[in-house]
Amino acid sequence: MDNYGTKNTPIFGTQIEAFQGHHELPWTITYRQVCNNIYKICQATFPVAVAGIIVIDDPYVLLWMSTAISFINLSQELHKWTHQGRDQTAWWINTLQDYNVIVTRKGHLAHHKPPFENNYCIVSGHCNSLVDRIGLFRGLEKAVFTLTGNVARCENNERLLEDRVVELGIKRKSATLSRHDNTKN
Repeated sequence: MDNYGTKNTPIFGTQIEAFQGHHELPWTITYRQVCNNIYKICQATFPVAVAGIIVIDDPYVLLWMSTAISFINLSQELHKWTHQGRDQTAWWINTLQDYNVIVTRKGHLAHHKPPFENNYCIVSGHCNSLVDRIGLFRGLEKAVFTLTGNVARCENNERLLEDRVVELGIKRKSATLSRHDNTKN
Protein backbone atom coordinates (compact mmCIF):
# COMPACT_ATOMS: atom_id res chain seq x y z
CA MET A 1 0.00 0.00 0.00
CA ASP A 2 2.91 2.33 0.71
CA ASN A 3 4.77 1.49 -2.47
CA TYR A 4 2.35 0.29 -5.14
CA GLY A 5 -0.91 1.22 -6.83
CA THR A 6 -3.17 4.27 -6.96
CA LYS A 7 -6.70 5.20 -5.95
CA ASN A 8 -7.81 3.46 -9.17
CA THR A 9 -6.31 0.09 -8.19
CA PRO A 10 -9.09 -2.51 -7.97
CA ILE A 11 -10.11 -3.62 -4.47
CA PHE A 12 -7.33 -1.78 -2.59
CA GLY A 13 -7.52 1.66 -4.24
CA THR A 14 -9.13 3.50 -1.33
CA GLN A 15 -6.62 2.03 1.15
CA ILE A 16 -3.70 2.94 -1.13
CA GLU A 17 -4.96 6.51 -1.42
CA ALA A 18 -5.37 6.69 2.38
CA PHE A 19 -1.83 5.37 2.93
CA GLN A 20 -0.41 7.93 0.50
CA GLY A 21 -2.45 10.71 2.10
CA HIS A 22 -1.07 9.69 5.47
CA HIS A 23 2.49 9.93 4.16
CA GLU A 24 1.88 13.46 2.91
CA LEU A 25 -0.07 14.64 5.99
CA PRO A 26 0.83 12.20 8.79
CA TRP A 27 -0.51 14.34 11.63
CA THR A 28 -4.10 14.13 10.34
CA ILE A 29 -4.43 10.65 11.87
CA THR A 30 -4.27 12.30 15.30
CA TYR A 31 -7.62 14.02 14.74
CA ARG A 32 -9.57 10.78 14.25
CA GLN A 33 -11.78 9.36 16.98
CA VAL A 34 -11.09 5.73 17.88
CA CYS A 35 -14.12 4.30 16.02
CA ASN A 36 -13.33 6.26 12.87
CA ASN A 37 -9.73 5.12 13.06
CA ILE A 38 -10.33 1.36 13.42
CA TYR A 39 -13.73 0.52 11.92
CA LYS A 40 -12.42 -0.63 8.53
CA ILE A 41 -9.98 -3.01 10.18
CA CYS A 42 -12.75 -4.32 12.44
CA GLN A 43 -14.95 -4.94 9.40
CA ALA A 44 -12.18 -7.04 7.85
CA THR A 45 -11.46 -9.09 10.99
CA PHE A 46 -15.09 -9.66 12.03
CA PRO A 47 -15.75 -12.57 9.62
CA VAL A 48 -12.51 -14.26 10.74
CA ALA A 49 -13.49 -13.88 14.39
CA VAL A 50 -16.98 -15.28 13.82
CA ALA A 51 -15.65 -18.19 11.75
CA GLY A 52 -13.10 -18.94 14.46
CA ILE A 53 -15.74 -19.02 17.18
CA ILE A 54 -17.91 -21.36 15.10
CA VAL A 55 -15.18 -23.69 13.84
CA ILE A 56 -12.48 -23.77 16.52
CA ASP A 57 -13.06 -25.53 19.82
CA ASP A 58 -9.52 -25.36 21.24
CA PRO A 59 -9.48 -22.65 23.95
CA TYR A 60 -5.77 -21.94 23.43
CA VAL A 61 -6.21 -21.36 19.72
CA LEU A 62 -9.23 -19.14 20.45
CA LEU A 63 -7.18 -17.18 23.00
CA TRP A 64 -4.35 -16.70 20.50
CA MET A 65 -6.81 -15.74 17.74
CA SER A 66 -8.69 -13.23 19.91
CA THR A 67 -5.42 -11.64 21.08
CA ALA A 68 -4.12 -11.40 17.51
CA ILE A 69 -7.39 -9.95 16.20
CA SER A 70 -7.51 -7.45 19.07
CA PHE A 71 -4.04 -6.14 18.25
CA ILE A 72 -4.82 -6.09 14.53
CA ASN A 73 -7.95 -4.05 15.29
CA LEU A 74 -6.02 -1.68 17.53
CA SER A 75 -3.03 -1.31 15.19
CA GLN A 76 -4.27 1.99 13.73
CA GLU A 77 -4.79 3.41 17.21
CA LEU A 78 -1.28 2.35 18.26
CA HIS A 79 -0.06 3.95 15.04
CA LYS A 80 -1.97 7.15 15.81
CA TRP A 81 -0.26 7.45 19.19
CA THR A 82 3.15 7.56 17.48
CA HIS A 83 2.05 10.76 15.75
CA GLN A 84 0.81 12.43 18.93
CA GLY A 85 2.99 14.28 21.40
CA ARG A 86 3.52 12.94 24.91
CA ASP A 87 1.19 15.62 26.22
CA GLN A 88 -1.58 14.40 23.88
CA THR A 89 -1.58 10.79 25.08
CA ALA A 90 -2.36 9.17 28.41
CA TRP A 91 0.44 8.42 30.85
CA TRP A 92 0.02 4.67 30.35
CA ILE A 93 0.47 5.02 26.56
CA ASN A 94 3.69 6.96 27.13
CA THR A 95 4.85 4.27 29.57
CA LEU A 96 4.13 1.48 27.08
CA GLN A 97 6.08 3.39 24.43
CA ASP A 98 8.93 4.19 26.84
CA TYR A 99 9.33 0.48 27.61
CA ASN A 100 9.00 -0.53 23.92
CA VAL A 101 5.87 -2.59 24.55
CA ILE A 102 4.13 -0.76 21.71
CA VAL A 103 5.69 1.05 18.76
CA THR A 104 7.56 4.20 19.81
CA ARG A 105 7.31 7.66 18.29
CA LYS A 106 10.96 7.67 17.26
CA GLY A 107 10.78 4.16 15.83
CA HIS A 108 7.75 4.84 13.69
CA LEU A 109 8.64 8.36 12.60
CA ALA A 110 11.73 6.93 10.89
CA HIS A 111 9.23 5.37 8.49
CA HIS A 112 8.06 8.85 7.46
CA LYS A 113 11.48 10.01 6.29
CA PRO A 114 12.48 9.78 2.63
CA PRO A 115 12.82 7.47 0.86
CA PHE A 116 10.06 5.82 2.97
CA GLU A 117 11.56 2.33 2.78
CA ASN A 118 11.78 1.01 6.35
CA ASN A 119 10.16 0.64 9.77
CA TYR A 120 6.82 -0.66 8.47
CA CYS A 121 5.74 -2.47 11.66
CA ILE A 122 3.14 -0.34 13.46
CA VAL A 123 2.05 -2.46 16.44
CA SER A 124 5.21 -2.97 18.49
CA GLY A 125 8.03 -2.15 16.08
CA HIS A 126 9.92 -5.17 17.46
CA CYS A 127 10.36 -6.71 14.02
CA ASN A 128 11.55 -3.55 12.25
CA SER A 129 15.30 -3.98 12.76
CA LEU A 130 15.24 -7.65 11.74
CA VAL A 131 12.92 -7.10 8.75
CA ASP A 132 14.99 -4.13 7.57
CA ARG A 133 18.33 -5.88 8.19
CA ILE A 134 17.43 -9.00 6.19
CA GLY A 135 15.89 -6.86 3.45
CA LEU A 136 12.48 -8.54 3.55
CA PHE A 137 10.58 -5.72 1.86
CA ARG A 138 13.41 -4.99 -0.57
CA GLY A 139 13.32 -8.66 -1.59
CA LEU A 140 9.55 -8.54 -2.04
CA GLU A 141 9.95 -5.37 -4.13
CA LYS A 142 12.45 -7.19 -6.37
CA ALA A 143 9.97 -10.05 -6.76
CA VAL A 144 7.17 -7.63 -7.66
CA PHE A 145 9.45 -5.92 -10.19
CA THR A 146 10.49 -9.25 -11.70
CA LEU A 147 6.88 -10.41 -12.01
CA THR A 148 5.21 -7.15 -13.05
CA GLY A 149 7.83 -4.57 -14.01
CA ASN A 150 6.41 -2.18 -11.38
CA VAL A 151 9.00 -0.17 -9.44
CA ALA A 152 8.38 0.59 -5.76
CA ARG A 153 7.61 4.22 -4.88
CA CYS A 154 10.50 4.29 -2.39
CA GLU A 155 12.78 3.48 -5.34
CA ASN A 156 11.49 6.07 -7.82
CA ASN A 157 10.43 8.81 -5.34
CA GLU A 158 6.89 8.97 -6.74
CA ARG A 159 4.66 10.92 -4.35
CA LEU A 160 1.06 10.49 -5.52
CA LEU A 161 -0.53 13.26 -3.46
CA GLU A 162 2.35 15.67 -2.84
CA ASP A 163 1.41 18.05 -5.66
CA ARG A 164 -2.21 18.18 -4.47
CA VAL A 165 -1.36 19.11 -0.87
CA VAL A 166 1.15 21.71 -2.11
CA GLU A 167 -1.49 23.13 -4.47
CA LEU A 168 -3.92 23.43 -1.53
CA GLY A 169 -1.26 25.29 0.45
CA ILE A 170 -1.21 22.66 3.20
CA LYS A 171 2.52 22.06 2.94
CA ARG A 172 5.55 23.01 0.88
CA LYS A 173 7.09 20.84 -1.82
CA SER A 174 9.66 18.48 -0.33
CA ALA A 175 13.06 17.55 -1.62
CA THR A 176 12.73 13.78 -1.40
CA LEU A 177 15.98 11.89 -1.45
CA SER A 178 16.45 8.79 -3.53
CA ARG A 179 17.29 5.56 -1.74
CA HIS A 180 20.65 5.77 -3.47
CA ASP A 181 21.27 9.49 -2.89
CA ASN A 182 23.58 10.11 0.05
CA THR A 183 23.50 13.89 -0.23
CA LYS A 184 21.29 16.13 1.84
CA ASN A 185 19.14 18.88 0.35
